[in-house]
Amino acid sequence: MQVKVAESAHDLGVVLDSQLSLSSHVAALCRAGFFHLQQLRPAVRSMTTTAAKTAVQAFICCRLDYCNSMLYGMSDGLLRKVQ
Repeated sequence: MQVKVAESAHDLGVVLDSQLSLSSHVAALCRAGFFHLQQLRPAVRSMTTTAAKTAVQAFICCRLDYCNSMLYGMSDGLLRKVQ
């Protein structure tokens, strides 16, 4: 019987790749964040500037705060992508 190793695994919102480099997680985080910010665009247009800034900041903080302990010790290159 052969066991096939997957390149990445997705669990509780965290994507772990086979090298544990978190590059797959960062790529998924950026991709999902960009998609959801695009979805916020119509709603933000009908808000005041202050309300729009608050909504976007709350969204970004919520996405980054979830499982942020996984980002500890991450390489500088990947950390720059998240920022």
